[in-house]
Amino acid sequence: MFLMRQICYTANILRVTLVYWMDNLVVIDGIIHNLYDVCLKFNQNFYNETDILIPKSLKRLKIDDALKNTVFMNRLIPKYLNYLSSGIGLDKDFLFNLGFDYDFRYRVKSIDTLNKKLYHNCGKDMYMAKILNDCFGGRIILPNVQVQEADVMIKLQQLKDDGLISRFYKRDDGCYHAVHCYFQKQNSWFPWELQIWDQACKKDNYLEHKRHEIERNS
Repeated sequence: MFLMRQICYTANILRVTLVYWMDNLVVIDGIIHNLYDVCLKFNQNFYNETDILIPKSLKRLKIDDALKNTVFMNRLIPKYLNYLSSGIGLDKDFLFNLGFDYDFRYRVKSIDTLNKKLYHNCGKDMYMAKILNDCFGGRIILPNVQVQEADVMIKLQQLKDDGLISRFYKRDDGCYHAVHCYFQKQNSWFPWELQIWDQACKKDNYLEHKRHEIERNS
C-alpha cells in the first residue's frame, strides 16, 4: 500500500512538472503571437504613412554610414521613436494588459539612449539591424527557463520557421543570461526585441544591465 501511494505521488509530481513546463511554452507562444500582431500593425501603419526615405535594408547599412545620413538620423529615427512613445498606431492598452496576463514589461528607447548606443559602437564593422534592434524592447520573466532551455529553443525555432520572429539567440554575457528574440518582417523595418529571462537570473540580469548602462555613459 505504501509503495502504491509513493508511485501515485511520484506520478502526480511528474504530471504537475510536465504541465508547469508546458505552460512556459504556451506563454512564450502566446506572447510572441501577440507581439507579432502588434509589431506588424504598428510598422505597416508607420511605413505606409511616412514620406521619409527609408533604407532598403538595415542589415546592409553600417553604423558609420548611418551616422552620416542626416535624413535617417534626424528625421526617420526621431519620428519612429515619437510614434512609439506617443502610442500613434501602437495598441498601448493591449500591451498594458499583457502585463496582467504574463510577467511582461516593455519600454520604448529614448533618442538620447539610442544615440549613445550608436556612438558607443561607432567605428565598429557592424550593421544597424544588430545595433538598432530594440527601439521597442519587451521582457518576460518565467521560472525554470534554463532548465527547460532545449524545449524553449525548439519552440522558438518553430516560431521562426512560421515567420513570427526573424531570429533568436541565447545570450550569456558575464552574469547576464537570457534568450533574445527579434521581430522584423521587412529588412527595412526597425527590429523589435523580446527578452526571455529566467526568474532565477532576474537579480543578476538587472545588475548587468546597470553595469552596461554605466559603461556606455562613461
